[in-house]
Parts: sequence; structure tokens; C-alpha cells
Amino acid sequence: MIDTGAEVELEQLRAVVDRIPDGVLTVTRELNVVHANTAAKRLFHPARLNKGSTLPKLWGDISVAAFVDQLFARAGTRTKQFTSRSGRVYGITGVGAGHAPTAVLMIEDVTARERHRDAQREFVANAAHELLTPLTGIVGAAHVLESGGKVVPETRDRFISHIARECDRLARIARALLILARARSGEELPRPDVVPLCTLVVAALEANGIDDVDVDVDVDVDVDPSLRVFVDPDLAEQALTSLVANARRHAGDGGLTITAKETNGRKVELDIADQGSGMFPEQLDRAQRRFATGAGRDSAGFGLGISIAAQALEIIDGTLSLESVPGEGTRAHVELPSGRFDSR
Repeated sequence: MIDTGAEVELEQLRAVVDRIPDGVLTVTRELNVVHANTAAKRLFHPARLNKGSTLPKLWGDISVAAFVDQLFARAGTRTKQFTSRSGRVYGITGVGAGHAPTAVLMIEDVTARERHRDAQREFVANAAHELLTPLTGIVGAAHVLESGGKVVPETRDRFISHIARECDRLARIARALLILARARSGEELPRPDVVPLCTLVVAALEANGIDDVDVDVDVDVDVDPSLRVFVDPDLAEQALTSLVANARRHAGDGGLTITAKETNGRKVELDIADQGSGMFPEQLDRAQRRFATGAGRDSAGFGLGISIAAQALEIIDGTLSLESVPGEGTRAHVELPSGRFDSR
């Protein structure tokens, strides 16, 4: 018989366990629930964790029976992660005592932590990919200057201007990627503003070395200067820069076309189309998968730029779809929130 002092201590312990933010429950070898705190009951909802009832499936779709069996097979601590159909990620730590009658499960929602880690990994990969091009240009220009280009004033000024432009581009890319990483991890929301669409298009063209002075690819831009979009400028510019880069790379001798229109005052549709060789359906599918290229590992391909553009557009409530016809070219179709608001 438990004395009064022991009963008080037991009740205090149960009160502490019940206040733990992670799920804690005790089960028998037969998967019967002995005790469950409030957090555990929330995790298993709508199933009930009544004392003596059989342990139900976690979140309605994951059975932890095999995990619990392992706890009774031998003493010690085991950990495992489970992902539900809804995309939530949970870490389970089980404490078993071998032949003891009960085992303890501690369940933690690690979805936010995993998203943060994924965002960090994506940021490193995205940064390595996107920063490589301007860095290569800067290094190349510096080598030309070192090898004697600085002697000729015109050559020196041209390459110094190129270095300055690429440094500005590096700063814009780094800022956009940081915003993208923070937004995807939930740390910081994007900051939308009303921006002229033509400003973003011009910035994307200039970032790819396309301007009115030195154009090595035929570009036809038909964007009404009055069109405005409600977006985070850095993320939108980064997305369009990546799409223009891909279109330019695959334009060949056919050039590329950029057109835009507003639909019902709610969305602005932007098309970036090249007149290159186009892609077959399986190539188009590969181009939209992360790290894939349009024509294989050793080609210039579409690569990570399409993935970055899609992620950036998703964060700012935009969408991206690709269409391609072999022999006729590829079109990137972008939809952005309109910057035109009803006066009513």
C-alpha cells in the first residue's frame, strides 16, 4: 500500500509530465495504454488514448507497433522519425526495459526543425549554383586586367564596369536567396510591394548581360509600362533572372520573347519564350526536377535555376509552368499577383 507521502509525490510527477509540451505515454507489451499526457492525446487525436485501450495508429496513418516491439526485445533507448501523409514530421524516442512490463514513448513534432534544416541545405546548394556565374565573370575580368588589360583605358574601364555590375548582381542574389531561405523555414515572411513589372524584366535582362548597348541575342520585349505586380522585389527579380538565363541559354539563333498581360485585374501573366530546339516530354519533366538538366548530366541544361524560380514564385503567391515543343522552343509561363487594387 502506498503511503500518503508517496501518493503526493506520484501526483506531482504526473502533473509535471502532463505539462511537458512533447507527447509522453506508457504502454504495455500488448500495446495497451497505461498513461498518456495531454500532448500525447493531442498528437493521436481524433483517436482516444484511454487507459487500458489499444495504442491506435499515430495521426491516423502510422503504426508504431513494430517500434514498440523492439523496445521490449531489449533494454535501451531507440529513436526514429515518422512522416505522416499530411507532411508533418515527428521524432519518437522509446525507452525500453527489456523484460519490464511497460515502455515509455516520447513524441516530438520536429516539422519546423526539419524545414529549417531543409532550408539551410537548399540555401547552400542554391547559393553555390547562383553565385557561380557572377563570380566567374569577376574572376575572368580580373585576370584580363592583370594580364595587361589595365594598360588600355577603354579596356580597363569596360572590365572595371563589368566587375562592378557583377558585384551588384552578387549582392542582389545573396539577398534574394537569404529571403528565400528564411521564408521557406518560416523565420521571416517576404515583404511585398507594388512594383512595375517592366522594372523587374529590365533588371532580369541586365543581370544576364542583355541591354540596349550590347545584345548578343535577339530579344523582343512587349511589357506594358503600366503593369504592376504585388511581390517581394528581390524574390521576383531572382525568379525572372533565372528564367531569362535559361531561355537565353536555349534560345540558339532564334532569340527569345517576353510578353505580359493582366487578367481581370487579379493576376499578371508573363511569358518568357525561347525559339530554341525545345524539349520532349521526358526532358521537360527532368528540367522541372531539382538538380536535373534538360539534356543530361554534362549539358548546360536547365539545372537548379528553374527550381529556384519555382520556389521564389511560390513564396510570393506566384506560379510557374513550362511548355515545350521539340523543334519550336520552350515557354515559361509565370503568374503574379496584380498590383492593381479595386478602389471600392
